[in-house]
Amino acid sequence: MPRLADFIYDNIDAITKDWEALSRARNPGAEGLSKLALIDHVKDILQEIAADLCIPQSAADRPAGESGSAAETHAILRAAQGFTIEQVATEYYALRSCVLRLWSKSLTSVSEVDLIDSTRFNDAMDRELTACLGRFSNELARSRDLFLAILSHDLRNPLGAILSTATVLTRYDKLKPSEIPILAYRIRASAKRMGELITDLLDLTRTRLGTTIPISPAPMDMLDVCQKIIDEMRMVNPRVPIQLEANGDSRGVWDRARIEQLITNLVVNAVEHGSTRTPVELRLQDDRDALLLSVHNYGPPVKPEFMTDLANPLSTAGTAGLQAKPATRIKLGLYIAREIAISHGGSLKADSSRGDGTTFSIRLPRTPPDYDQSAA
Repeated sequence: MPRLADFIYDNIDAITKDWEALSRARNPGAEGLSKLALIDHVKDILQEIAADLCIPQSAADRPAGESGSAAETHAILRAAQGFTIEQVATEYYALRSCVLRLWSKSLTSVSEVDLIDSTRFNDAMDRELTACLGRFSNELARSRDLFLAILSHDLRNPLGAILSTATVLTRYDKLKPSEIPILAYRIRASAKRMGELITDLLDLTRTRLGTTIPISPAPMDMLDVCQKIIDEMRMVNPRVPIQLEANGDSRGVWDRARIEQLITNLVVNAVEHGSTRTPVELRLQDDRDALLLSVHNYGPPVKPEFMTDLANPLSTAGTAGLQAKPATRIKLGLYIAREIAISHGGSLKADSSRGDGTTFSIRLPRTPPDYDQSAA
């Protein structure tokens, strides 16, 4: 009768398939992941455990808390994908269950050797889980510290602009009357930027606690919002041309304040990472029961894994090539835009290439799924 290690080696594909199905059914972290991204290093982890079972060891000399490279690599990727520590642990619980359940079905009788194999398997699983969760916790702490450092840097810039402008205003006797409104607007724009960052951070905290961004939908015209935001952006960034194109009906039932936040985040991202020689382009397209909104800019292409990584805004993975720009604004602003779209029953996607530039596209149903029209 084959030992448990042999069973794992011989049935690794069947175990992985069973685990994949169980993970998709029970683990919210698996939602939206491709088969390749979900399976990840599961086969490597199983092979490490099987190899451990093949090493003769007594309970006394077996090392405790031994780390496995596959488990640690798995932890790094899961941290970047936005998994919680509970979701990572659930993956290991599911893997343990799949192996033992399939193995027990293959046994015609249970011997003392089988019980020993089962005990050693559980020990090996615990060591893999310990190594994974330890690395996962370290990755979260590192990402959080880096995120807060970048956020502090992003807040320091508008704060510095406010302080320097206020210093100039104290010498009002040397200023021309026409200069004062310009300086006051600069303070207002910098304070507004700080407010946007703080609002995004509060929304991030809310979503990380497991709740969605609240919305208060009401009838509105998306074209009016786009025009208002473009006018404001032209005042702050007069050197960046911004164009607006609208086709068809742009009216719907949305939360105006949240939609302004969404569009502002997308336009700010496009302005900061686009080329000053080419315009930022906003397009509204009527799609019957939905409205399509796209924001396009030319500039460094966004890597394919960037959009997947938006699920974890605390991570800076996927921003390679954009380090010269405020990384927090990239991740946090787009993450919040994505969450606002989702809260309206919509979606956000990105298309990017070196030749065609980057386009972030939002599809919003004209009425959110849970909107009660009778209460409006």
